Amino acid sequence: MKVIYVASDNNAASGAFICMVRLVQEIKNRGVDVKVILPKEGDGTKLLVDAGVPFVTIKSYSWDTPIDSDLYYLAKIPVKKFLNIFAIHLIKRYLRAERPDLVHINTSYSYVAAVAAYDLKIPVVWHIREFLEEDQNNRMWNREKGYALMSAADAIITISQAIYDKYKSILPEKKVSWVYDGVDAGKFYCPEKEIMLDDEIKMVCVGGLYPKKGQALLIEALGRYIEEHQMDICDPVNDKKTIFNQDNGQRNLSIRLKIVGRGPEEERLKALVSDLKLSEYVTFEGFSSCPEKYYRESDISFMTSTAEAFGLVTVEAMLSGALVIGADSAGTREIISDKETGLLYKTGDIDDFVSVIDYAIRHRAEMKRIAADGRLMALETFTAQRNADRVLMIYDEVFKSKTDRR
Repeated sequence: MKVIYVASDNNAASGAFICMVRLVQEIKNRGVDVKVILPKEGDGTKLLVDAGVPFVTIKSYSWDTPIDSDLYYLAKIPVKKFLNIFAIHLIKRYLRAERPDLVHINTSYSYVAAVAAYDLKIPVVWHIREFLEEDQNNRMWNREKGYALMSAADAIITISQAIYDKYKSILPEKKVSWVYDGVDAGKFYCPEKEIMLDDEIKMVCVGGLYPKKGQALLIEALGRYIEEHQMDICDPVNDKKTIFNQDNGQRNLSIRLKIVGRGPEEERLKALVSDLKLSEYVTFEGFSSCPEKYYRESDISFMTSTAEAFGLVTVEAMLSGALVIGADSAGTREIISDKETGLLYKTGDIDDFVSVIDYAIRHRAEMKRIAADGRLMALETFTAQRNADRVLMIYDEVFKSKTDRR
């Protein structure tokens, strides 16, 4: 079997790109001939090189636009559409030469390879890894035509039930199924880690800094918590004060939060930290290609996105042994069972968020158990191997369906 995968970006920090590389590598390990088409140059190529996956770059443009696009941005759409005509031609020529059994589109952002594959009567599997409007403030140029094109795929994969629930009434439901993304357990799994062993509560929030990722609410909630417990929490440069802990009585306590990632919200978030006088408690670490380092040194990891399609960060943190506190929405609530494998707070509710942080800090023994159970659940459920096995089953179903129709 030969499968051509089509990326919509070339970004080593993109969750969608990382998941594609991991999937392609696992499929390749099962003896499938795999290649990747990239839409542009970028740093994601290093991931493909390291994985031993061949690729070709054919310049193309995605069909998304920000919901609040200005006239200048909208004026570029006809130009991109025109240039994509040439991309479709080049992809068709490449597919004729490669003669793949299947074309796998990696996200809902890219369409050119699907058009090329349809013209050549090559089966198409389309992966949907994002809500678009709800989580990334983007929409297709023309949703009606876009959904029609996606509906023509032989199979459609969503990365969570939340994404499935959105698209099952938009696209042919019989073609749509959900398959959870897989995480590299070898990279993140840390079976020996135990949380909350000392008097410093180490916290981390990993992810792109964008408006709907929710880091602002986290900073505000932490500021509120510190303000309400100012007699309990230490001044980072002076003597530690005490907090009453239900497991161990009175303890000295300090708090540290590291925000790992970059994005357009970075300056606003830094200003918020400064305004709330939290600079001694919150630091910005920038982007890291090794987030496992931060998970492993942290007691608590936060997933604050208001509409997370799946939550790669959530699973990575759980595998690493950290307690995950997440917003009770979309894909996050599918991964975290409240007070069983993590903690959930009401999305957008700062009072509830503060209450959950306080509960976690005051119940150390329970949090240790929850973090350990979360780690085991993630190891059993969200591995790259399970993801690849399920995707291969969908490929087999596509080929069987094609055979039955002949």
